[in-house]
Amino acid sequence: MIHRPSMRWTLSIVVILMGSLAISLSYFVGEIYIDTSLKHERATIESITKKQSDYNLKKLHSELVDLGFGLQSETDYPTLINKIDKISMRGLLEKQFERSLSEENLVRLQHLALFDKELNTLAAVSNSNDAADRICNVIPNLARERAQLNTIRTIGGLCKGPSSVYYSILIPVGGLKPVGYFQLSSDPAIALERISEILNVPIKITPILDTNRFFASRDTLQQKILTSHTKLASISDKEVLELEVAQDITPLVDSLSDTRNQLLVASAIVTVFAVIFALYWLQKSTIKPIRDLADTLRRVRRDRNFLGEEVKLAGSLEIRELTKDFNTMTTQLNVMYQAMDQLAHTDTLTKLPNRLELQERLRLMIRQSVNRDAPFALFLIDLDRFKNVNDTLGHEVGDLLLQEVAKRLSRSIRETDVLLQIRSPSTPSDATDLIARLGGDEFAALFPLVTTREQAVIIANNIVNSVSQPLEINGHKINVGASIGIAFYPENGDNERELLRNADAAMYDAKRKRKGYTISNDLGLPQPASGNAEITTLPRFKH
Repeated sequence: MIHRPSMRWTLSIVVILMGSLAISLSYFVGEIYIDTSLKHERATIESITKKQSDYNLKKLHSELVDLGFGLQSETDYPTLINKIDKISMRGLLEKQFERSLSEENLVRLQHLALFDKELNTLAAVSNSNDAADRICNVIPNLARERAQLNTIRTIGGLCKGPSSVYYSILIPVGGLKPVGYFQLSSDPAIALERISEILNVPIKITPILDTNRFFASRDTLQQKILTSHTKLASISDKEVLELEVAQDITPLVDSLSDTRNQLLVASAIVTVFAVIFALYWLQKSTIKPIRDLADTLRRVRRDRNFLGEEVKLAGSLEIRELTKDFNTMTTQLNVMYQAMDQLAHTDTLTKLPNRLELQERLRLMIRQSVNRDAPFALFLIDLDRFKNVNDTLGHEVGDLLLQEVAKRLSRSIRETDVLLQIRSPSTPSDATDLIARLGGDEFAALFPLVTTREQAVIIANNIVNSVSQPLEINGHKINVGASIGIAFYPENGDNERELLRNADAAMYDAKRKRKGYTISNDLGLPQPASGNAEITTLPRFKH
């Protein structure tokens, strides 16, 4: 046997699962909150790093400009350029280059070059692995483009050489009418390094697409650190440097974790109370009303008499609607069952009870008679010469004949009750006569209060006389008779089958001997024969 969980347990499990889901959701919301906070913190660090790097590079630009003009003030470079004395130019550049390396400032000079007016290289010195004439060619090229527009001024920015990244500037030589140009290129790392001191965080400077690291100011933190990456673009708008900043976020992480844990505790408490309230509300508004409705259904299944009984249930709107629909359904089912029951127990032609109803009533009377020790009479009635009417006048007339005979039988039984005065105010309500059509031209009658032969004979004669009266149907005058077989309980049978068999035998005896009736006890005794029936066709008149 399979045991299925009850609705209460099913709903309880669903509510508990929903509560667990709410707690899990709170946990994930807390994690998302922490992640979002860290992303915001990272974005803030990147923004600060970018602004500070821009500021430091501007200072480096300014110092390179000052250094460039300072070098020009020491030597008459315009004369050297006009004489095109490249040897002297290179010697001077080397001396000035060596001297600048020993100065304490943001500038860490890597390259120094002198160009003529057309930006052709006159002399160049370098302190890097890159060839002097290949360092930051983008700066002279950009200057040539601007020279064509007569807009050349001091220009500078980050640029990438073959193996390193530089901050390079180009300044004119000779005042407002330059005769040449100075190019100074410095390592930007020393300027960017100071961001670490200002922000008090480790910083790592790496050329993009290159594994060469210029500088790592501190060892990376091992735990609870937040790294941010800020990329710097060259003067040609290509990303050339990446600044990686590592920040100790232990206090922030601890604070966020505490907030998340508090959120989880609050969520768990709210969920527990919500589960308890939900179970109580479900029990009161849904589970109990549905259980009461199920009990009503089981009661209706055991006894159909409860069908149509109004159910009143309190609960949610859905339960009240369900109850209303249930009451409507049971009322309609009750009406339908009654109609079906009536149809199953009624002859459709004569509207009399049918054979099934007769059998059920007969079984009931036998059970009641056993308890009360009360006899009763069973009549089987068959019309004489009904087949002759059907064959001669057709089934339509035969059906109308049966309907008229049914009315006469009902009227005859009522008249007999009055005649015999066998009913009184103390007569049981279920002791009612029953007349039924068994099929074809065969009828039956039950008389719960007929207990003697004399009473049965009076009733039989009254039925025969009533049926034998001429009938006028569709312009035809028809005379038929009736043959009746009578059996008494328990004298002629103590069960349904014996009573019907003996009454049927008596009826066939009455039909065979053409006498109006035969009592089962009298089978074989001579009885007077009844007269022949006649059919007369009446003239039809035009209206």
